[in-house]
Amino acid sequence: MNYVTWSNEYFDEADKVLRNIEVLKKRLKNASFDETKNLNSQITAYRYIYYELYLTGQHLLSKAK
Repeated sequence: MNYVTWSNEYFDEADKVLRNIEVLKKRLKNASFDETKNLNSQITAYRYIYYELYLTGQHLLSKAK
């Protein structure tokens, strides 16, 4: 099993999630009150997903060493 390749896949997915967070933050600047609550909720959920992907990638990378 190639842990480096596997971890890189997790890091790539984490980068995609991070880009989605940035898009949501930009939308947040011009959002109404209701939209702000919804966008903040989505950002929080995406951050959790990002950290899980990143930590899993780190764990797999440590297995490769």
